[in-house]
Parts: sequence; C-alpha cells; structure tokens
Amino acid sequence: MGKESAFVWASAVVLLVVQQYLIFSPPLWLGSVFLPLVMETLNLCQTAVDMVMGTVTSPEDDFSHLTLVPLSIIMIVAVYSMDRAIRMLVTGKIKEKGEIRTFSECFLRLVYYFMMFFVVLYVISLEDYWPDTKNCWTDFVSRKQPMPRELQATYLFELAYYTGGVFIHIFLNEHLKDFTVMLSHHVITVALLGLSYAFGYHRIGMLVLMCHDGCDVYLDGGKCFNSFKKDAYAMVTVISLLVAWAYYRLYVFPVKVILDGQRYSFIAAQEQGMESGTPLIICFVLLWILVCLHVYWFLLIVRVGIKKLRGGDLVDVRQKKHAKKQK
Repeated sequence: MGKESAFVWASAVVLLVVQQYLIFSPPLWLGSVFLPLVMETLNLCQTAVDMVMGTVTSPEDDFSHLTLVPLSIIMIVAVYSMDRAIRMLVTGKIKEKGEIRTFSECFLRLVYYFMMFFVVLYVISLEDYWPDTKNCWTDFVSRKQPMPRELQATYLFELAYYTGGVFIHIFLNEHLKDFTVMLSHHVITVALLGLSYAFGYHRIGMLVLMCHDGCDVYLDGGKCFNSFKKDAYAMVTVISLLVAWAYYRLYVFPVKVILDGQRYSFIAAQEQGMESGTPLIICFVLLWILVCLHVYWFLLIVRVGIKKLRGGDLVDVRQKKHAKKQK
C-alpha cells in the first residue's frame, strides 16, 4: 500500500466516522440553515397563487394547497436545468458516458435529501412527538393538532418534489431494472403525503420523511463516489448506507412509526370516542407496502456490498448493462 493509498483509506475511515455521527447524532442546527430556503420558496409560490386567484394571504395564514402546482413545476425545471449544467461540468472528468448521467442524477438527489433530512429533523424538534411517538396521535381524530407554517412548508416542499419526481422518473431519469418498483414507490409516497396532510396525520408523516430522506443521502453519495472511481469512499459510504437503512427503514420505520402508530392511534381513537377512519387504515396499508420495498432494496444493497468484498466492482445491480454481465 503506497502513501497515496494509505492517505485515501485513512480519509475514508474519517469519512465513515463522520457518516456514523450524522446517522445517530444528526446536528439539528443544519436544518435551521436550510429551512429559510424552503420557507422563501413556499412564500414565492403563495404569492404566485394569490396573483392568479386574486386572493390575499398574510404571513400568518396557512399555505394554500394550490402552491403545489407552481412548486412542482419549479422542481421539474430546476432538476432538468441543473442536470444539464452538471453533465457539462463533469464531461471529460468522468470517462464513461453512462456514468455522467448517473452522477448528475445522483448528485442532485444527494443535495436534495441532505438538505431535507436536516430540515425535517429540525421541524420535528420544534414539537414533542419524537422520540415519544404517542404524541403523534394527540387530538388527531378531531384534527386539532397544530400545524406550524414550518411544517406546512416542509410538507408541501416534499410533496411537490415527489409529485414532480413522478414526471422526472418517467421522462428524465435513467430507466433501471427496478423502474416499475421505484415508480410505485413515488406514487405511494405522493398518496401517503397527500392523505396524511389532508386528514391531519402530518406528525407521523414527518417521521416517515425522516426515515426515508436520511438513507437516500448515502445511497446517492455512494454512487457519486463510484462514478469518479473513488472505491474507498464509495465502500465506506455503502457501509453507512447499510447501517442507516437497517436503523431507519428496517427498525425505526416499521417498529417505532408503523407498529407504535397502529397501537397509539387505536388507543387515541377509543379515548376520543371515535373510529380511526378509512384514510388512516389506507395509510397504514401503504406504509407496510413501503416496508416490503425497503426489504427488497436492502437485499440489493447487500448484494452490491458482498460483490465488492469479493473483489468485484462496486456497481448498481439495477442497471441493465451490469445485470447482463452477471448472467
């Protein structure tokens, strides 16, 4: 092992330590840094809606649901424009043409999920329903739970991203082997976000977003390192991905969010003298479908990690060109 290799692996170990810190002790102050961008974007969209509809919205009023329309359009245009710009910047620095597209798509998702993971955590910290998830269901039947503007903005921002993401996934992104599975994931996510926002399940919805956004940071980060053939950094990021996925999506999500949610919502509904309602049942069914998808993707990630440990290349087994090589 040469000096350069020793330095690379030493820095990779440092990166691994930082990643574990971000997984288990994420600094909430980062969310306070990114939140103003989310708020100002929603205010801009609200102004556009007011101009078109002839309405007047004060800074204390709730955001209109119609802000989803301009916000989704902004998401699509922004992703398309930045994707083209990034491809131009990395052309010549990444040898394989296909990897240029992969890097661009993954880098954009990396930036988005990194920002939103901390925004979601920060907004959650403004109230008292995590880690005590029982408070997610206080007054949920009567829909008297407060919905701060910060939460509204975060929710609508994420909903617009996934709504625009359906279009982006179909028409802009590379179609991988799990194209249909991923498309169903986007559709289910949009349905969950829409239902939970409309029927007052927004607290549990924020926890669902927390469990998802953090894992995608390491998923796309590993692919970005791989595009530049930074194997050491890619490998430790895959390790962090496995840790984050196991913790957030295979433990916190099914146990703390879904199972506890089913138990506490049933108890809360009885205490409040009402039934949980069909929308909540539909939400829990969709959440369990997501758990199944999480297990499927976790097995794919493990497969990638095992292949690398055996001396193979660190590749996305969902990509058709790599899948053909493995036959």
